[in-house]
Parts: sequence; C-alpha cells; structure tokens
Amino acid sequence: MFITLKKWRAIVMCILLSLPFTLVNFSGYLKGNIPSVFQAISSIVFLLIWFIIALSMSQKNMDIIKISSWFWGGGAILSFLGYFAEIGFIYIPALLIFAGPLYGLRYFLTQTSQLEMGR
Repeated sequence: MFITLKKWRAIVMCILLSLPFTLVNFSGYLKGNIPSVFQAISSIVFLLIWFIIALSMSQKNMDIIKISSWFWGGGAILSFLGYFAEIGFIYIPALLIFAGPLYGLRYFLTQTSQLEMGR
C-alpha cells in the first residue's frame, strides 16, 4: 500500500514534466483568457508525452497505471480539498501542477464551427 522510493521518483518526474507546460499556459490560465494556438499545441504535446511515457513504461512492465493514478488522483484530491476547504496554499499549487498543462485544450472547446450547409 505504501509508495516505494521508485514510485515517488516517478511521481516527482511527472510533476517536473508538468511544470514547463504550466508555464506556457500560465498567462491564459491566470487571466481566464482563451488559450492561443501555441498553448493548445503545448497541451497536445503534453498529452502525447504522457502517452509515449505510458507506452514505454508498459513495455518495461512498470506500474504506469498505479503511478498515473497516484499522480492524477492525488492532484484531483488536493484540488477538491483545497477548493472546498478554501485552503489556498493547497489549491493553487495543485491547480498549477495538474490543470495548468491541460488549459490549452480549452482552445478547442471555445471555437465555433465554421461549417456551412451548401445552398
């Protein structure tokens, strides 16, 4: 049940992987603006890197599911706990680490369709 040193290292590496993508998305994230194309691409690259890491770790028979669960589950728990208990020193870092890299995906959610029916 306890997390081994090897798993702690993997979780720390996941956090370190998130930080550059959080910095790229930070300006839009902080002000609540619609992300730029560059920020959207950085979020896609972040997800692709996660996918590649998951593939390589699964090939090596490592516990990618457990590590990912600890990382994303821990982030969700810290975010909810910080938000509902109004504990800013937990909530803000948790959102920056876990939601920040994915903020660029909002670009695709706010785009209107340019498709028109032919006459």
